[in-house]
Amino acid sequence: MKVLKWFLLIIGVIIAGLLIIALFLPPQMRMTVETVIDRPHQMVFNDVASFRNRIKWDPWLETEPSARTEFKSTDNFVGSTYKWSGDKLSFGEMIVDSVVYGKYILSSLMFEGKDEGFKAEWNFSEESGKTKVMWTFKGEAVYPIGRIMAPLMKGTMMESLNRGLGNLKKLMEETPVSLSRLGTISQQQFPAVNTMIVDVACNMKDKDLVKKVMEESFGLLVGEVQKQGLQMTGMPFSMYYEYNPETGDAKFYCGVVVNELGEKTGKVMPKAFEAMKALQAIHYGPYEEMEGSYVRMMQYIENEKVKVENIVWDFYKTDPGVVTDPAQWETIIAFKLADK
Repeated sequence: MKVLKWFLLIIGVIIAGLLIIALFLPPQMRMTVETVIDRPHQMVFNDVASFRNRIKWDPWLETEPSARTEFKSTDNFVGSTYKWSGDKLSFGEMIVDSVVYGKYILSSLMFEGKDEGFKAEWNFSEESGKTKVMWTFKGEAVYPIGRIMAPLMKGTMMESLNRGLGNLKKLMEETPVSLSRLGTISQQQFPAVNTMIVDVACNMKDKDLVKKVMEESFGLLVGEVQKQGLQMTGMPFSMYYEYNPETGDAKFYCGVVVNELGEKTGKVMPKAFEAMKALQAIHYGPYEEMEGSYVRMMQYIENEKVKVENIVWDFYKTDPGVVTDPAQWETIIAFKLADK
């Protein structure tokens, strides 16, 4: 009995010592790793915030490649989710809580359905055309076990964070530069509008020519609208009604939405459009990268067997004269749905 008594006493002293030590350990754990990626900060931010390539660089998936994952991205990134489940990894979820576009991401982490206050932070800053990335993992170290375990886990956790950031750097630097992304594809109703248009024909493969033609056309439109005393009441647009994918030759209208139909003057003509239902999504990024968004939408149309007409609209939500960062330009792409 004396041996048992001494054994229990020693255990009690050890436990008491650990409890006392835990009082002096930090109540929060915080680990940060950083690197510089030779890609624009908008590109790196878009990839991390959308979760679209997370499985290609996630360090924890390396321990269980067969784990099941799924992600869902929102147009403004807030509410985007990344979920995983596996025998080793168990199951969990990451949710984007807030963002500052191109600069900051804050996400919450849940493990086995429980929110225990763990957060992931990302900070992005531009350095001579490259991107400095800081990835932080933080959370409450619950007394006493959490405070005792946090220092023991720090080395392993830092190793995983560094490996993940290294994977992300490699992936980004092997990927061609792109500042664009495509938002959620959905069916939307568009109202009837009065417009003033210029009928245009040019080859879409000649980017310089397209830019010149559009600048001239919209310049004519704005000038004539002001001259006739009309008011622009909607987004400027292009409506493509003929396109040859082999040659790149296209016919389309450059137009502006106005309060009432004006008079025909030179190349500028009035035209009323009826209400329509269309398959639409927002292209975020430079106009020069819209081809990729078109391809993704056409893949969606083919996969989902959506019936559309050979009429496509681009609505320009952003004024490049006001928003100078091309990565933040927004263009609605709308494929007119075929009548049933």
